[in-house]
Amino acid sequence: MHKHKIISLILVLVLIITVIRCRRLERQPERDESQEGKTEEKPEEKQEKERDFSQLIPEQIRKGDGEEPNIKVYLVDQKKIQEMKFEEYVMGVLAGEMENDWPEEALMAQAVLARTFVLKFIADKGGSKHEGEHVSTD
Repeated sequence: MHKHKIISLILVLVLIITVIRCRRLERQPERDESQEGKTEEKPEEKQEKERDFSQLIPEQIRKGDGEEPNIKVYLVDQKKIQEMKFEEYVMGVLAGEMENDWPEEALMAQAVLARTFVLKFIADKGGSKHEGEHVSTD
């Protein structure tokens, strides 16, 4: 009987140590083993490698660096122009063309397509057939 109590006590101690160790590991930041031995880039080196994507935004809607452009959308059913953030417009396009239960990868691909199409449309045509706006809902 005494032997069973000692074994139970040892098992409880092992369990407690395991739980404590797991909690410590959860709090530690994950290490990327593929980056082991490499030195971290300085912020100015990272900036040199980053592309300036602001030039891809048509001049008609371009704002300052890092600012999301606004676009003017002609709402056909309401017969009015509404100005909105570019990403808000993209969300509306996705909602109109896809179901929200579609695979996330499909939604992301469609978002890339919608952004590309709208930016090229504005760059090439300058706006839609309705005067004073960049795109329309028709």
